[in-house]
Amino acid sequence: MSKTTDKAKRPAASKHSPAPKRSASSSAKPASCTSRHQRLMDAAVIEFSERGFDGASVLSIAKRAGVKQPLLNYHFGGKDGLWRAVVEEAYAEATQALEVVRAKTHTKEPVAQLREALRAFAIINVLHPAAHSLVLREVAQAGPRLDWLVETYMRPFHNVVDGLLAECHKAGLDQALPPRVHQRDDDPHPDGRAVINAPDKDALQRRANAT
Repeated sequence: MSKTTDKAKRPAASKHSPAPKRSASSSAKPASCTSRHQRLMDAAVIEFSERGFDGASVLSIAKRAGVKQPLLNYHFGGKDGLWRAVVEEAYAEATQALEVVRAKTHTKEPVAQLREALRAFAIINVLHPAAHSLVLREVAQAGPRLDWLVETYMRPFHNVVDGLLAECHKAGLDQALPPRVHQRDDDPHPDGRAVINAPDKDALQRRANAT
């Protein structure tokens, strides 16, 4: 049989045949874009921790990251958006862990929950020391960024810890806990300062581990 006859018998291609698959590189977000975004985050946490929010400039951050300044505005909308993104990244694991603790309320022994809550925020100092320094700079002065830190992270954490301490006391597990850190009467954010600076939190952690 001739080649012409064989060719004629072949079925015609379906009109509904699937289109050729696009390569992963054509649909995925360019790696360079993700890399520039992370470089800006890494550069920002250093600049903010060393110079503070007011001392750090978008130009110095972009220069440290090795990108053009307009790219910072493209990714974060400006310096304030970048600052918040850095804090959110640092607190992401602690926030997730705190939600787990909240979900276990009344279903787990309070001292164990207290241990988990304290560990969740203590780990920020270990994993993100520069971000912790950045937060300390804001705690040292009143302003809208400290207000946001207190309402978003400090007060929710304090509420969980205070609730767990109350449960420990009710169950007779507090065993002469040390007094809370002294707060000045003119301190506008006692919750924020207590969470960051209170030495009694370490004592609570030791007692929780020993129980």
